[in-house]
Amino acid sequence: MLLLGSPALDTLIITGCTFTKSHTINISAPQLKQLEIRCCCDNDFIISAPTLVKFYWKDLMWTDCFFENQFTLEIANLDMDGAVHEGIPDLEDRGPNRMIKCLKGLYNVKNLSLTAPVLEAISQLPSELENWATPFSNLRYLCMETWLTIGCFRSVMFLLEKSLNVETFVLHVSRDLVHVPNTDEPGQVETSLKLKLNKLKFVEFRGVVGCLDELEYLKVLLNNATTLKKMAIIRTTWKWSALYKKRLTSFNIEVLALPRASSDITISFS
Repeated sequence: MLLLGSPALDTLIITGCTFTKSHTINISAPQLKQLEIRCCCDNDFIISAPTLVKFYWKDLMWTDCFFENQFTLEIANLDMDGAVHEGIPDLEDRGPNRMIKCLKGLYNVKNLSLTAPVLEAISQLPSELENWATPFSNLRYLCMETWLTIGCFRSVMFLLEKSLNVETFVLHVSRDLVHVPNTDEPGQVETSLKLKLNKLKFVEFRGVVGCLDELEYLKVLLNNATTLKKMAIIRTTWKWSALYKKRLTSFNIEVLALPRASSDITISFS
C-alpha cells in the first residue's frame, strides 16, 4: 500500500489504521514535516520523507517503521508498549529487532524521547548494541522513561555512550514499575562504566523513590559528566511513596556524598 497524499502535504497523522491482514504502508511525501503514527497494530511502515522534522510513534511492538533518505529529522518520540507481548515468543522476538531497526534510522535526530518498553526491548539484543556503528552525533536532548531493571539500565548507558554531544538528559522512573524496588538491597547494575559525557550540562531525574538502583544511575552520571552544571532530583508523587519517605532523606545525603567529575555543579531536590 502506497500513500502519496499531496505533494504539498506537511502534516500527516495516522490513527487506528488496522486491516484484516498485515500490510506494508509506504509513505512518500517530499514536503512532509510532521508525522504521527498511533495505534496501527500489525502494520509495517516505510517512510520516505526527506524534509521530515518531527516524528511521534505510539503503538505496540507489532508495528515496524523504517526510514529512507532521512536527514532532517530533529524530534523523535517512540512511545511504545510491549507488555502485551509477554508470553508470546514470536512477538517477543520481533519487538526488539523492530525497535533496533527504527532507532538506527534516527541517527540524525536532535531531540529523542523513549519509553521503558523500548529500552527493555533493545537490551535483549546485546550483540546489536555492541556492533552499533553510527552514533547519535546531533543529539542534544535525550529523555527516557525507565524501569528499575538491569535491561533498562544497560540500554540507558548504551544510548549515553552513543550520544557524545548530548547537553540535557532527562530520566523518569516509570509509574508502571516492573517491580516495587527494595531500598535495602544492593544495586544490581554496573557502575564502573566510563562514558564521555563532556557536553552534558543538565540532568533531571524524575519519579525518584530512593532505591539503590537509582543511586547507581547517579553515580555513573556524576562520575563521567565533566561539564555538568545542574542536577535536579524530583521525588515520586505516587500514593505509596510514603513508604519511602525515610529512605528519601537518607538518599539525598548519599547523593550529595557521591564523587563528582564536575567541580561546578548544583544538585537540587524537590
